[in-house]
Amino acid sequence: MAKKSTPVAKKVTVPKKVKKARAADKDGNGVQPPSQKPERTRSPRDRFGSRIGSLYAKANAVLSKSPKKMSVIMKEAGLEKTCYVHMNKMVTEGKIGKSEEGYFLLDGE
Repeated sequence: MAKKSTPVAKKVTVPKKVKKARAADKDGNGVQPPSQKPERTRSPRDRFGSRIGSLYAKANAVLSKSPKKMSVIMKEAGLEKTCYVHMNKMVTEGKIGKSEEGYFLLDGE
């Protein structure tokens, strides 16, 4: 019967960056301090939460208390494409209203 060979562990090489970090932290417990990231600032938003200057913000800006159809919103906002998904999302969130005549601002807006 043939003798089975035992597997030999491969030699693992440690990158130089890791060696330097370990050498610099010999007196500590092996934990590196977290990197200090600058705090992100949020871009300015309109009253509905869309970024100022975006296509959705332009569509939001032309809304009024009187209902407007999508074609009118597109023309007044200078949009080339419709934004039904955005408007319907705002309707479900209760931010604007929708009737047969079109989309409109609610009383509190």
